[in-house]
Amino acid sequence: MPPPVDSEFSATVSEPTARTGWRGVIATLGTLAAGGVGLAFLAGFAARFHWICELLTHFRAHDSASLVFISVVLLACRARRRGMLALFTGLAIGSTLLPLYWAVPITSESNWRLVSVNVHADNQNYAEFLNFIQETQPDVVVGLEINERWADVLVSLSDVYPYQKLQPQTGNFGIAIISRFPLRDARVEWLSDHNPAIFSRLQLSDGVEVTVVGAHPFPPMSAKMSNSRNFQLAQLAGHVKQLNGPIIVAGDLNTTSWSPAFIDFVDETGLTDSRAGFGNQPTWRSPLSPVGIAIDHALVSEDVGVVNRQLGRDIGSDHRPIVIDFAR
Repeated sequence: MPPPVDSEFSATVSEPTARTGWRGVIATLGTLAAGGVGLAFLAGFAARFHWICELLTHFRAHDSASLVFISVVLLACRARRRGMLALFTGLAIGSTLLPLYWAVPITSESNWRLVSVNVHADNQNYAEFLNFIQETQPDVVVGLEINERWADVLVSLSDVYPYQKLQPQTGNFGIAIISRFPLRDARVEWLSDHNPAIFSRLQLSDGVEVTVVGAHPFPPMSAKMSNSRNFQLAQLAGHVKQLNGPIIVAGDLNTTSWSPAFIDFVDETGLTDSRAGFGNQPTWRSPLSPVGIAIDHALVSEDVGVVNRQLGRDIGSDHRPIVIDFAR
């Protein structure tokens, strides 16, 4: 006859088995997720060979945050080795973002302000845009996706911004620069068919001149469009290299810092990212901006001092504006 079973003892020893089973399932799922993130990150190193791999380079901050989160889950499930591996990998990827945070911004008592904003051609919330301009009081506005309707909105600001260079277009690649300061030799350079950039020397109130360039290359949503974007950036770099004096290139460049297209452009022009010291500042897509990607940029020559840089609020576009204060 078998000995009697102590039901209380039996329940006690069976519970850890059940918990271990759930932990095992979660740990397995976490390991698969970490592996997927790691493979996506590694695929980004093949960005020069395939446009989809290039797209994967845009999510470095997401890769880092995802791996750190997964590591916490794995450690909670007592998968210590896998958890530590995910943690160290996530922190290593995240360390590549540090240059955006550790630079020390300059200070200046006399500043001027530039706003770069992709208004989104289909956005008809003109009042929000006008309120935003009233709130931020920029001296110069670089506008992207300017169609005829948006051109009329900008022209309505001519009392405040009397100096304007507009190149409206149907579709998404019209562009404009409006300014309180005189625009000297403002001109349109065509980076390719249907893709204009505006170049203008800006005369500040103290007489100093800064060349402001507004650009909006194509989005890399296919192999053909990716090649077009890369060609347009190369054309833009060629024009910028011919400029003298202080230079600011602002606009929706449809690339992030870790794409070969961005790296090549910066290497070719010698410009630097105005985000240095101010963080990642993702601009797209606007409703998801805190977890979005930073494709709106302001790149500057070494003789341009960046005092402050921040994201503007939602104006109804799929992009958040960027607001940059420069030293005079």
